[in-house]
Amino acid sequence: MAEQPREIPREVPIVLDEPDFRRMLDREVQRATRYQDFLSLFLVRLVQSGGSDATLRADVASKLVELLRASDLVGVVGEDVAVILVHTPDTDAIGITERMQRALEEFVVSLPRGGRSDPVKLQLALVAFPGDATSDEALLARAQARLPKLS
Repeated sequence: MAEQPREIPREVPIVLDEPDFRRMLDREVQRATRYQDFLSLFLVRLVQSGGSDATLRADVASKLVELLRASDLVGVVGEDVAVILVHTPDTDAIGITERMQRALEEFVVSLPRGGRSDPVKLQLALVAFPGDATSDEALLARAQARLPKLS
């Protein structure tokens, strides 16, 4: 009897933890430098009374994985969700970021409130390589500086 062909598992998109995300950001900046390519980075900060909510942050990160291209990378950096839009100049990233903000606002409103009394607000910051910075650390620092301080 012939062996049945095994089904190739579909690649499961994941949310990277901070060390892995930083490593991938460094790799993508090196790639963009070498090939004179573009990349954009955006951060999503969830602003809510009562501080940060890791479950909500994970839900938002997972939703971004669903919404974005398979080649884009989503991770958590500190209290923020971070996204690398590979091969994406700032002019294209602006439209993507605006669409993501609208989709995430609808998504967050649809979630159970889980004891939250105040609505969650989303703050997004966008930076691009090479226009805003030419190193991974500088890109991340510039994006973080564009977000409101967490209280």
